[in-house]
Amino acid sequence: MNALQRHTTVLAICMWALASPPLASDSARAAAPATRVPESKLPVGTWRFKKHDRPVKVIAMGGSSTIYYRGNYTKFIEMSCRNVEIKNLGKTGLAINHMKVRYDRQVARNRHISARQSEIWIMARGGLNSIFNPKRVNWFMSKLFKSAKKRGFKTLALSLSPWGRERDKDRWWGVKGLTSKRATQLTVDFLMGRLTPEVALGRYAKSAEWQPGELPDIAVDLYDSELRTRSAALRNRRTARAQLAEARFVRKQMKHLSPLERSKMLDALVAEAVDLPRWHLRKDLRAFDAIHPNTDGHRAIAKAACPKLPENWGCDCKLMDRIVWGKRGLEANDVRTAHAQE
Repeated sequence: MNALQRHTTVLAICMWALASPPLASDSARAAAPATRVPESKLPVGTWRFKKHDRPVKVIAMGGSSTIYYRGNYTKFIEMSCRNVEIKNLGKTGLAINHMKVRYDRQVARNRHISARQSEIWIMARGGLNSIFNPKRVNWFMSKLFKSAKKRGFKTLALSLSPWGRERDKDRWWGVKGLTSKRATQLTVDFLMGRLTPEVALGRYAKSAEWQPGELPDIAVDLYDSELRTRSAALRNRRTARAQLAEARFVRKQMKHLSPLERSKMLDALVAEAVDLPRWHLRKDLRAFDAIHPNTDGHRAIAKAACPKLPENWGCDCKLMDRIVWGKRGLEANDVRTAHAQE
């Protein structure tokens, strides 16, 4: 069994946790608003970019992390990249299909947004609200990228960041933890171009090869980054092995394997399970729960993305360390001066 087959098999074993409760915040603040206009009923966008001295236009798409109220990564990028103007179209609780609809109505059908007038980038980051159907997440993302490419836009994908905590037994206990990790990893590997359409999209795949525009022009892996808790204590190996060996769906998948193959597969699952605490969001970068990064977490996201941003964005990555949250929002004492001197 090669690595790709192992990846697919283990994901299939673990997907029994699809019956887990929907992904939700540990805080009422992160809950979806009580009143919401369905994405399909959104008016067609009429907004415009306003900063004529910033020739590169970026449209940010995503969920609640994209619009974090105490400074999000889009703010860090815009303040550090002198040629960039960002329009943030993020929204709390946005499922992946609704993000695509939001793009269709607010961007694709907006007569004021045209690649003939400006260099336009779609900066997409989302999927956590739909993470337990990762192939569907990938499919909608690929559709969004392809639609943007047809309109002459360029695409930038920021992957999901580490999330969760050990105390979350609904999504991170035993085999459920492997499901959460594997599902998230599948969306990351798709964005990074590490998978074939069949593996990334499953039944949604239409071709054996990626078609033009289905993958982003630039992708940033935030999952395996400085945002995760690399030094966390490992889970107890004996406990993890006992949990996995007793899991009904694991036993079912191993039923037709030889004893040696069964042992090897169980060893691989145990190795992944004990490592799960190191794929959670660092405590010092958490906001009001273990899903949403705080201001420094968003700074880390922007700093991870910055080296990959195009040269014509005019980014000074060092400025990101000087940006702070003040009474009037994000501030940076030397940002304007530094840009002027250049």
